[in-house]
Amino acid sequence: MSHSGFSKLIGAAALAIAFVVLPAIAGSSVALAQGGFYRGRDFCDDDLRDHQKREKRRQIRHERDEREALRDHQEEEYYRYGDSDELRHHQQHERQELREHQRDERDDLHDHQHSERRDDYYNPQATTGKAVGRTAAGAGIGALAGALIGGGKGAAIGAVIGGAGGYIYHQQKVNNQRDRWYRR
Repeated sequence: MSHSGFSKLIGAAALAIAFVVLPAIAGSSVALAQGGFYRGRDFCDDDLRDHQKREKRRQIRHERDEREALRDHQEEEYYRYGDSDELRHHQQHERQELREHQRDERDDLHDHQHSERRDDYYNPQATTGKAVGRTAAGAGIGALAGALIGGGKGAAIGAVIGGAGGYIYHQQKVNNQRDRWYRR
């Protein structure tokens, strides 16, 4: 009699694994197989890198144009007002303001490009509620399968295995969502 009870427990555990764990694993391996071709090729990263290089070149060109415009302006002031300590002080102040302005623009561009590269995102799959729900659903399915096959002890074992399978399924969903984000 104990041999048949043990085989019922093994059967309940196998059924729980078949219902909960295997679909989670199979679903993730299919996703990895489909995404494997693109794994080494981050087309979006190249596009972003090119975009940021263009922004940087535009910024450098803009700074050069501002310096040339200030130089022309100061030459005109020199010929119009003549050489004096007051004019030299005024022009030095203008050059200092331009340096500060350009430094602020470079810092703004740096912050902007950093925020474009940064991977701050919200993963809607990675919530406590979804983890608890999926683990509970797995435990429920495992307990039902275990109860059908092995009675009370089978239900307990099935619930544990089903809960573990539900949690594995949850982690796969979270990882797949994260992988989709990084592949963009």
